[in-house]
Amino acid sequence: MMFFLQEELTLQCPFAPSDGSHHIQVPVIDLMIQGSIRFYCHGSVGMTREWLLTDNITPAATVVEMMFASMPENLRRIYFA
Repeated sequence: MMFFLQEELTLQCPFAPSDGSHHIQVPVIDLMIQGSIRFYCHGSVGMTREWLLTDNITPAATVVEMMFASMPENLRRIYFA
């Protein structure tokens, strides 16, 4: 999986000991990737909700195909690399 990193971020679980022994390094994702993820997720959740509540005609496979077709290219490179 490929990530576009700006820097590393140190996180600590709030339930872990405070001696620093449970810190982990996680990548910070590029701002454009973050925006694409948020935009795509909000849209796909909204569309799924709309489909579940109002559309009893469109097959699930078609909905999945539409979501895949609308996925931004930068997310495809991350998820399907």
